[in-house]
Amino acid sequence: MDAVRPLGIPTRACSPQPRYCGDFYGQMGNGEPWPEGITVDALVRIVAALPAGITELSCHPGLGDDFDSVYGSERAEEVGVLCDPRVRAALAEHHIRLVSHQ
Repeated sequence: MDAVRPLGIPTRACSPQPRYCGDFYGQMGNGEPWPEGITVDALVRIVAALPAGITELSCHPGLGDDFDSVYGSERAEEVGVLCDPRVRAALAEHHIRLVSHQ
């Protein structure tokens, strides 16, 4: 962890371990669509409820119809929600800084 800290590189296998949040998801446990799970309001509520510290928010955004997946249509919806200015405002309001694993 000390080696990557000066570089600002996020890590998954570190201490303290980041919390995982898989709440931003557009399907139910049985695979049925659940569009209410991937709305701007849903993501703003998730952001507001995050505890202090590092959290990995899992999501599956993507554009295009060339991706064969049972989660295909939801991926484009996630892109729209993630890019919505209200989400950016909620992140700023709650002092959340985004980082990437890439």
